[in-house]
Amino acid sequence: LSPVCLGSLRRAVQYQRRVHGQYVLPLLLLYVCPELHEHITFEGECYHPLNPELINQCNLGLVLTGWAVGGQDQHLPSNVGFPLSFENRHMLIEIHYDNPTLNPNIFDSSGIRLWVTDDLRPIDAGVAYVGHMVFNMDIPAREEAFEHKGICSSFCTSGLPREGVQIFSTNFHAHLASTQMHLQHLRNGRELEPIATDRYYDFNYQQSHATKPEVTIMPGDELVISCTYNTMDRNATTPAGIATYEEMCRVFIAYYPFDYSFGPCESLPNPTDFGPPLLENCEFSPYLGPLEPMEYEPLPVVDLCEGYEKPPLDRVPKPLEQFDRSKYEHRVELDGEGKFILYWNHDHVHGTVDFATEVETTGWAGFGISENGGMIGADVVIGWQERNRDVHFHDRMAIERILPGIDLSQDLYDIRVGLFMMMDFQTRQC
Repeated sequence: LSPVCLGSLRRAVQYQRRVHGQYVLPLLLLYVCPELHEHITFEGECYHPLNPELINQCNLGLVLTGWAVGGQDQHLPSNVGFPLSFENRHMLIEIHYDNPTLNPNIFDSSGIRLWVTDDLRPIDAGVAYVGHMVFNMDIPAREEAFEHKGICSSFCTSGLPREGVQIFSTNFHAHLASTQMHLQHLRNGRELEPIATDRYYDFNYQQSHATKPEVTIMPGDELVISCTYNTMDRNATTPAGIATYEEMCRVFIAYYPFDYSFGPCESLPNPTDFGPPLLENCEFSPYLGPLEPMEYEPLPVVDLCEGYEKPPLDRVPKPLEQFDRSKYEHRVELDGEGKFILYWNHDHVHGTVDFATEVETTGWAGFGISENGGMIGADVVIGWQERNRDVHFHDRMAIERILPGIDLSQDLYDIRVGLFMMMDFQTRQC
């Protein structure tokens, strides 16, 4: 626990995790706390009932930033920064460790490095989270797709500024049993476009995702997070909790401008009957109270994959009779030297992307697409030519900095190759 000793206004514009021992470190959170001078040297177990009350209150309060396993560094948009000059405030770092074998020889010196500037950016950013409270959330064993929901009600968002706030990134957080997560956006009885969706949630890849375009949350909007779990490999009920083999359902939301009324915003079923009405807790009204979820008209369901049959893993491409560069709207030299050129078109109506690459190669070529521009989490296409001139293509997914494994979602089709340095294919998300 350390005081914020900044004599003038400062803003954090980037954060970098400093992880030493990631194999036992699934989560870091940095909180801004009320005045805690009398507990300045405190160290102890998170959420322990014998902790000083102010410490446990801080663990449930204003999150400045955080990191989870698989996450990368985060840069804020050029016009915003996290405020650090809170009068009479301190920071508390919460670190979770996963050491089920109770190995006594594990030592850790992890933390978070903040990049700070006194060249103030015009807008202050904040972090809120929406989810299911971390109790009364049991998940039965041997379930293939069991769902829990958490609600940030229209009452909890009613304290937002009249012009609303802008969400610029989201970060889902659950544990090992979670397979899918989805953040709905409701307004005046209508479902708007989802803010974020992860149909293939992976505990080991918890990267924040930029929201493009940014989403406006207005006073009175309602946010609903849905979390799906697979417990087919478990023989006992999985309870809610912060341990890796327990479960959570939460999404962290980075937004601007910062507003004290938008912080923790969670719900849980009424413990008497596990059905509506629900109970809620939010920063604007920090107490449990009855909650009536908003009735709404859902978005129409459009199945972009109707009638589409996934191709086999290894495909022999069709011949590319003529390569017409002019038909592509977008072009970029990936290597900066013109030896690897990527072309593409996006068909918004049919939900497809038509890619072409022009590559100087000795026999194989590949490229990946990821939300953060890095290898981890990238959807990868690899093509190669054997000595007998047979050409092959694979659709793979990179989850570590090693040879990408076969993608469970095979979504390449209509692959065509001319000279091996030119290849054309389409992809859709099905």
